[in-house]
Amino acid sequence: MAIREDVWTCSYCQESNSANGTFCSGCGAPYDLANAREAGFPPPRVKKGYGRVFLGAIALLVLMVLLVSPKSTTLTVTGYYWQRTVLVKKRRPVIEQAWEGQVPSSARVLGSRRELHGASRGLARYQNRVTYEINRWLPDHEVHAGGLGHAAAWPDFRVGADEWKVGHTELYQVFFQTAEGETAFYEAPDEQVWKSFGMGRTYQGKVYRDGRVAEVRTR
Repeated sequence: MAIREDVWTCSYCQESNSANGTFCSGCGAPYDLANAREAGFPPPRVKKGYGRVFLGAIALLVLMVLLVSPKSTTLTVTGYYWQRTVLVKKRRPVIEQAWEGQVPSSARVLGSRRELHGASRGLARYQNRVTYEINRWLPDHEVHAGGLGHAAAWPDFRVGADEWKVGHTELYQVFFQTAEGETAFYEAPDEQVWKSFGMGRTYQGKVYRDGRVAEVRTR
């Protein structure tokens, strides 16, 4: 072991340590036993570098939390956006297959053939596999309406004789300017909440780094 002046060297792992260090920073061996290797003692069961890795992981975790946590700020309403979409299905002919006896009554049979349908007591069982055409309601298209105002409306359209309006989706967003002068946006849960945000009014809230509003207090 080197003389303890400015630094001392561990006899186990050859790590250099400061004169004030009581334990080796590489393997954890105490200063008083750092020359025990020469006497045949086994080294401490501490792996080199684990302390540094642990501290690095803690620092990285803290940094990630700071980056993903929303920041509190003042939000001023600067605009709106809305979109409403109607989903439409259309009745179309499709080709399907089924076992004989399971064909829908409204189907038009196109043909059949014998196919293996299973086995009973070691004997193969065959049955007619029927191919048929039938009309099904299938997704066909979507009709959209949207704008930047504060008054939403449904798309103005008519469904055809073989069409069916099966559902709809709604999107309501509010745009803000933060106290730092950055743009943020909030997706309201419904039209009533969206309508409650007045142009130019200020609110307290929290914003993610990508501009999404995580929380806005309306009262």
